Amino acid sequence: MDLCRPPWRRNQFPDSFTKVKSMCIRLCPLFLSIALCRLTAQVAPVAAVTDHSGVVHAFKFSSSLLVPADGMVGIASAAQNSQGDTYVTGVAGDGTVWLNIFRVSESWSGWVCPGGPTFRTTVSPAIAIAPDGTAWIAALDAPPQGVKPQYWLIDYVPAQGFGSWVPLGTAAFQTSLHEPLLAVTKVGTVYVLGSGNSREDNIEMISIGTYIPGNGFTGWSVARRSIVPFVPFPGPNALAAASVEDAVYVASLDSSSAIWMARFSASGWGNWYTAPGVFTNQNKDFGPKLATGNGRILAASLDPNGGVWVNSFMEGANNGWGTWTYANGILEHFAVAAVQDELYIAGQSSDSVLWWYSSASGWRPYGQASITHNSSNLVTAAPH
Repeated sequence: MDLCRPPWRRNQFPDSFTKVKSMCIRLCPLFLSIALCRLTAQVAPVAAVTDHSGVVHAFKFSSSLLVPADGMVGIASAAQNSQGDTYVTGVAGDGTVWLNIFRVSESWSGWVCPGGPTFRTTVSPAIAIAPDGTAWIAALDAPPQGVKPQYWLIDYVPAQGFGSWVPLGTAAFQTSLHEPLLAVTKVGTVYVLGSGNSREDNIEMISIGTYIPGNGFTGWSVARRSIVPFVPFPGPNALAAASVEDAVYVASLDSSSAIWMARFSASGWGNWYTAPGVFTNQNKDFGPKLATGNGRILAASLDPNGGVWVNSFMEGANNGWGTWTYANGILEHFAVAAVQDELYIAGQSSDSVLWWYSSASGWRPYGQASITHNSSNLVTAAPH
């Protein structure tokens, strides 16, 4: 029987390794992910970056350490629980999903794998942490030719392990699926965002699926086309949970590179609102990327020159946009976090230097840390 070997050297097994079916293969582009959440003031945001050999490294805003996890999982995303432990997930080269935890003590727990379907290796799974500490992972599968791809959802509790994969399918008439986005609200409702081209007219569609623990998946709801057309997909980390209500906020670019925001709840989709600006360049990581503040959604994006701009959207049914403000930085890749309503940005400039930014203290370099920049790579994050 094949083993789901950890995404590191064969036959090198840490004590915490969990064995299940299927064999994992290395994947090694560079990607950056940052865990964000609304936490107590003493908890620091954490970023995770994958180097070109496929090893994931984590680093805190408040620390000078760059801590490698002995594993190779390709594009990674991250989320953080209320104790400050950072959960990192990715897909290995054979299509298996893996999870590791970067503890507050700045050590890794070890990679674990739930087995299951074969997932797409070119996009990141999404991860979010519920108020009760349950980690939820959504991933896009890679089915055999002729079979329509779909999204899947699974839960993980450290003391119990993984649950079972739940097939979510996809919204009606949606094809050419893109990576999922994921958010969990204060009451524990799990929202999965899927996007893809309409089978009818090939125009981009955005849909949100709702999963209620204990009740199951309630189906997909397609966004009204208030902005036409969307860009190929909303972009990584363009979904954030509201700070107090059972709702999520979605940001997307239109074909003119303007950013729009809409609210989604059990009542359905709200209106789309925009804030003027031009925020995309195919040679750079693009936005928008969202983080949950206190009563507002924090946003960041890059202009065509890589300049970093920040804004916020007040929660509610009305147009909550503020004004875009230049953050005096230029990046190739970036991800966002929020702690106590303070916006944090982790990113990498074209000279391979890693940077941290906070809205309270500005920019500081983290150092090159042997993580070589590659302009073809994208950045992912977990904004929950």
